[in-house]
Amino acid sequence: MQDKKIRLVDTLPSVPSLPKLHKNLGVYCRVSSNNHEQLSSLAQQVSHYVQMFRPPCHYLLYDIYIDVCSGSKSDQRTQYQRMLKDCKEKKLDTIITKSISRFGRDTAETLNAIRELKACDVNIIFESENIDTLAVDSEVLITIISAYAQAENDSRSDNVTWGIKKRAADGTSGLFRRRCYGYTNDENGELAIVSDEAEVVRFIFESYLNGASLMKIRTALEERGTLSPTGKSKWCNRTIDMMLSNEKYCGEVILIKTISDNSVMKKRISNTGQRESYKMIESHPPIISRDEFDRVQAEKAKRQRNKTGKAE
Repeated sequence: MQDKKIRLVDTLPSVPSLPKLHKNLGVYCRVSSNNHEQLSSLAQQVSHYVQMFRPPCHYLLYDIYIDVCSGSKSDQRTQYQRMLKDCKEKKLDTIITKSISRFGRDTAETLNAIRELKACDVNIIFESENIDTLAVDSEVLITIISAYAQAENDSRSDNVTWGIKKRAADGTSGLFRRRCYGYTNDENGELAIVSDEAEVVRFIFESYLNGASLMKIRTALEERGTLSPTGKSKWCNRTIDMMLSNEKYCGEVILIKTISDNSVMKKRISNTGQRESYKMIESHPPIISRDEFDRVQAEKAKRQRNKTGKAE
């Protein structure tokens, strides 16, 4: 009878899974500009959250994500995008932010981000609204509050626009004194002529009235070694064309010459009467006469009518 072979079996001890003692927390802070007041608000936000989540706490502050920019385009908020990336890589369990308006640019974007982060098992806490996205029916509440925040932002934008229009109407807007090539601002902030640049402006207007094309004017400027308004040795036709249309050179200023269209991309289009515009006559010393400016506009219109498709 053959002996049975005895096999030795090692007993492997079980390793109990320990409960996670904390949740990794990410803080998202945003302000829309880098002025002193906004940066002070940002510092207060950061200090507030550092103090709130210092040990002992069941949250571990993993990182703070800070953007200093407008919330109109999330793809321009680099820290916001880094935060989303960390969520997808399971580095974060929870995000806390001051308010819904600080997080998303509108209702749709906020809800899309919430759904995306929920899929990564990440919840968001909106402190001002006292909302945690883990709560039941929070999405309905977020829709209401986000819509309210969006309306509040629109109202704030309308107030800013109203202020701009009021200052434009009463002549106190600083935009009337915004400098361009040929001018600088004096010690009082008023427009003053820069003599060497003014000579270039006069040369461009005179050359155009004498029949020169934009290409010929550009070539002449480059051959003379004249630097462009941006300090480059090369000029472009569009720069010269815009200078020829700038009423500022005859001592006048028109505000709100362009407006945003109603498309999603918000393209700038000419204001041909859709909105009020504001014109200030004799606001600063002219470089050319009003008559010369008018003749250039008439010549431009004539060339446009006769345009054959060839570049000027």
